[in-house]
Amino acid sequence: MKKTFIIITVVFAVLACLSFTVKAYHDPETVILGTWKEVHWEYERVYHSAHIGRAATSAPREVKEMSATDLGIINAERWVFNPDGSLILSSNNVKKQANWKIKGRGNILMITYDNNRVERYNIATLTKGNLELNFDTDAKIRGIAKVSCIKI
Repeated sequence: MKKTFIIITVVFAVLACLSFTVKAYHDPETVILGTWKEVHWEYERVYHSAHIGRAATSAPREVKEMSATDLGIINAERWVFNPDGSLILSSNNVKKQANWKIKGRGNILMITYDNNRVERYNIATLTKGNLELNFDTDAKIRGIAKVSCIKI
């Protein structure tokens, strides 16, 4: 009886450890940590009409120009997500610091800057090597922009 109890306890302990390991492996807040390099921008402009529903895509450089210029990620080519919730956005000699959080069901990335401005991005893809963020652009250009990054 005592031997059976010990075996059952050990089995449950091992299952609990495996459960936490699997959760940590797939946890977006763990997967996003590290340095990411921006590799591609894509913009899908949406035209709303009662008769025509169509979309057009633009070149990556045009995307940055059409997107709202006050977005912090627009000029970032390298993103460093730190475990303490800090985010360093850098490009050439320019660096910005912000804070990051993942909200919702792990599908919303919130970036908060020093001036309390908050930007929200939809996480389309987050794996050990790829990160894709979607965001709605401003009302003037009506569309969805997507930025793709790889982990370095």
